[in-house]
Amino acid sequence: MSRELLEQARANRDAGRREVAEALYRALLAIEPGHVEANAELHELVPLRSETQVPRAARAALAVRIESGDLAGAEAEARTLVACYADDAFAWKALGTILGRRQGHAEACTALERALVLDGDDPEIHNSIATSLARLGRIEEALAHYRRALAIAPHYADAHYNLGLVLHEQGRFDEALERYVRAHALAPELPQVCNNAGNVCRALGRLQQAMDWFARALVQQPHNADIHSNLASAQLDARLFESALASLDRALALDPAHAEALNNRGNVLVALGRIEEAQQSYVAATRVRPDYAGAYCNLGNVLDLARKPQQAIDCYRRALVLAPDLAEASLNLGNVLRDLDRISEARACYERALAIRPDYPEALNNLGCLIQDLGEIDASLAARERALALSPDFFAADSSRLFTLNYHPDLPAESIYAAYRDYNRRHGEPARVHWRA
Repeated sequence: MSRELLEQARANRDAGRREVAEALYRALLAIEPGHVEANAELHELVPLRSETQVPRAARAALAVRIESGDLAGAEAEARTLVACYADDAFAWKALGTILGRRQGHAEACTALERALVLDGDDPEIHNSIATSLARLGRIEEALAHYRRALAIAPHYADAHYNLGLVLHEQGRFDEALERYVRAHALAPELPQVCNNAGNVCRALGRLQQAMDWFARALVQQPHNADIHSNLASAQLDARLFESALASLDRALALDPAHAEALNNRGNVLVALGRIEEAQQSYVAATRVRPDYAGAYCNLGNVLDLARKPQQAIDCYRRALVLAPDLAEASLNLGNVLRDLDRISEARACYERALAIRPDYPEALNNLGCLIQDLGEIDASLAARERALALSPDFFAADSSRLFTLNYHPDLPAESIYAAYRDYNRRHGEPARVHWRA
């Protein structure tokens, strides 16, 4: 270690980087105070002095190393600066920020906490520590530091954006969008702001806004396959199938191994009724990414449509091995098993889907239909009623519930008739009004 520091100090001295060389000599002497060569060469370089702040040249040299992408070298330099200038917040901030970029978030927080002791009003320190806290799952602390950064510097675009990312991950979509919009207004050139704003608008069901944001993102990054794929997802949601297919073809022209684009292309082709082509896209997605549970689930769906139940079952089971909490795969597996009259297995699949996602209307409805055939009328009705409470416009659940009422041994005819009238009011009357128009 001492020899390496000495060689680095000499190299910087010979290159004219006197302040960097001085910092390296001092780091060596902090480890080995009696080092003869280091003491002599430092004395020749600069008179001994009690400087407490990182020299400007050392800051610039560190910035150059970071910009070059040499984070390992930057970390070594930052550790040297911390050893030499332990009372300068910049040294600790630099070390903490670099450690965060290298995914060493716990140690990053320690360094940045020290920086905050020395300078609690630096918004960049609050922003950096918030990012590492978020990666460690300490969400409320992260949010507090982002908000502190913005209280100090309200026009700090990066902090607005990073706060938006955490809110987005927490499912707080409206708040996240507000931050993305603010970041974009302050710094329109920031990459990924428009893309993430599009993603959050899609999650909110604001599909035209989502497509507008993705279009802006593509102006900035026209060769970004991810953004083309995200635009296609919004277009698919909006039932703009041909536009979605064109966007996915552009994504795949840029990146033929883009697994999400291959999977989404399969979804679009299913919507267009092109089942064989969809199957090919899903197979390609699983070849590119063998651990892609969602693609296996979708492949199972098209195999089921193609009346290949055993192959569909194999795909759903593969999806559940890869992602045991994929409720859709468990539901779909149950559907195929039910069609094969493997009733107990199907029931277990529906119950597993509901254990994963208790508020899954489709699983509640399908379980209700299955146990109705087993004579469990009360439980069947309860499942459908729960599905309708979660999704009041779920026509299939409403219709199957009405059908089941006819089999209830203790329900008076008046109650069944009232249920039919209510069903007609909610479904039949609107249809008649539409027909008259």
